[in-house]
Amino acid sequence: MARSDSTQLDIRSRFARRSPHSVFQWSATDAWATLESVAAATRWVGLAPAQTFDTVRAFAPDGNIGPRLYDRLIGQVAVQFAIQRIITWNIGRMRARFPALEIVDPETALRS
Repeated sequence: MARSDSTQLDIRSRFARRSPHSVFQWSATDAWATLESVAAATRWVGLAPAQTFDTVRAFAPDGNIGPRLYDRLIGQVAVQFAIQRIITWNIGRMRARFPALEIVDPETALRS
């Protein structure tokens, strides 16, 4: 399993956010322990700065910004490192952008 820098930061912020609408209702300590357990079973992957810039340059001019750009960067990392499966809640958007990859939600990933 691999993860990107941006994904870890997103996960950390979601875990540590404590409001009635938060995805996770974890303390910062519990969130950090969870991230450490994920880190122990994964490796870091990412695009070089020039690759990131090229991805943004090619994708953003058509109005693809915000979450769409974030999804594109994650998918580009998967393609670059021959990662065949992306685990995300954004199934529809990711499948549309990366039809050659297996895109599954976390619940499906846990069952398989």
